[in-house]
Amino acid sequence: MKYIRIDNAGENRLLETRGKSKDWQFNWQVEYIPRDIPQHNHMAEPGLATLGNKGRALLVRANVPWKYPYHLYHEAFKTATELDGLVMITVKGKRATRYQHMFVQNPKWAKHLRLFGEAGTVKVAKIVPNA
Repeated sequence: MKYIRIDNAGENRLLETRGKSKDWQFNWQVEYIPRDIPQHNHMAEPGLATLGNKGRALLVRANVPWKYPYHLYHEAFKTATELDGLVMITVKGKRATRYQHMFVQNPKWAKHLRLFGEAGTVKVAKIVPNA
């Protein structure tokens, strides 16, 4: 084992000390993580629930029949996640989208946004019949 992840309880600190002692000589990289991890993720979990709700809202707004959402949910949630980067936030007094704070500019596709589920027309190349 290269890495060992444990909480910082007293017995685990003793284990690390003992593992690196002259008797054991384990070459461990010990990483201390918080105990009861889900409680420490309380800021991320509502964000995931919000993205899930936005994905479902996209499917409802697109009037997707009830037998098809299971086939399209991946695209709806992917779209909701990408659109979440266009939300305006203020960081250190500067108001901009999340993409602008992270990458300096918005992605190129942001200029060409359309409604999710909007019907479109695709022009294909002219098909020449066999002679």
